[in-house]
Amino acid sequence: MNRDDGPYVGDLLWFMSLRMDEKGVVNVSIGDIMQEFHIDSFEAKELLEDITWPMGIGFAEKIGDNQYRVTDSGMVEIEWLKRFVSVMAKRKVNPRNAIKISVKLREWFKGVDPQSVSVEDAKFITRLNSKKQWTDEEIEVALRIFQNNTKAEF
Repeated sequence: MNRDDGPYVGDLLWFMSLRMDEKGVVNVSIGDIMQEFHIDSFEAKELLEDITWPMGIGFAEKIGDNQYRVTDSGMVEIEWLKRFVSVMAKRKVNPRNAIKISVKLREWFKGVDPQSVSVEDAKFITRLNSKKQWTDEEIEVALRIFQNNTKAEF
C-alpha cells in the first residue's frame, strides 16, 4: 500500500481515542490496527512507532504489551479533532477523509498563507491532485482543519 493512501497519525490517534479508558490508557494491538485500516503488520507497526516516537510526535507512549497511554499532547490533539466531529457528523463527513485531505492540503499549499486559500482553491487542487472521490463537505472541513492547525503552530 502506498503510504499516501494509508492511514495517518491523526487517524490512529482518533481510533485510539475511541478505545481509551478514563485514565487515558488504550488497549490496541497490531492486529486491531491492521483490521481497522486494512494495512499489513509492517505498516501498522510503523504507524504505532510514528505516534509513540518520543523525539517526534509523541502523542502516546507504550506502557505494556498492546497498551498505550495517550500523552498530554495527544489529548490536546484529540480535543482539537473533536471540534470538527460534530460538524462532520451533521454533514455525513468521514473524519478520516477530512484529516487525510488536510494533510494533503498542507503539502499542496506549502509556502502559501493558509488563510488566503479559498474553498474553491481547496476543491480545485484536491480534485486535481487526487484520484479519490472526496465530497465537497469533506474538503471544506479539511480546509478549516488545515487553516486552524496552521494558526495553532504559530
